[in-house]
This record gives sequence, structure tokens and C-alpha cells, in this order.
Amino acid sequence: MRLADLCLALERQTGNSAAAELEPIMPSYNPEFIHTMRAALEEVMTKIPANQATPGIKAHLAELILKAAADGQTSYQGLLAAASDQIQTILSVPT
Repeated sequence: MRLADLCLALERQTGNSAAAELEPIMPSYNPEFIHTMRAALEEVMTKIPANQATPGIKAHLAELILKAAADGQTSYQGLLAAASDQIQTILSVPT
């Protein structure tokens, strides 16, 4: 989604165009939770065959973890599952 679309969505939700410019559109996480997300990413990367462990695959898995966090998932196991559950799908997509 483009930044402009996110701002418009926020304006529709709040009814305030100024709020769309001032309110953060990305969540902020404390250092401990960032460490948890990073640990989950490193763990899930150990499940990827070495010949397929590309930076693109890692970025995609990181995106899944970030999305899960944005949706309210805060546990290590939950973040790990959010990415692990998609491994087969990710690996089946031709690069």
C-alpha cells in the first residue's frame, strides 16, 4: 500500500486530515521486542535449506514477522509460527 493511501485511510478513520499527517502510520517497538522479532527471524531461517536461504527469502520472512507483530502478536512462539507457517508457500514461488 502506498503512503498516500495510508494517509487517506487514516483521514477516513479519524475524520481529521491533520491527524493523517501527524499520527505515525508505522508501529514503534521497544528494543526487547525487536530482539524477540530478530530471534524469531534467525530461528525460522534455520528451517530454510542453505541453497535457498537468500536475502529475498529472509526479507519476506521478516515482513511476515513484522505483520504478525503489527497485528498484535507479541510472543516469540507466535512470531515464529507466523513465519514458519508460510515457508512452503514462500519456497514454492519461483524467483
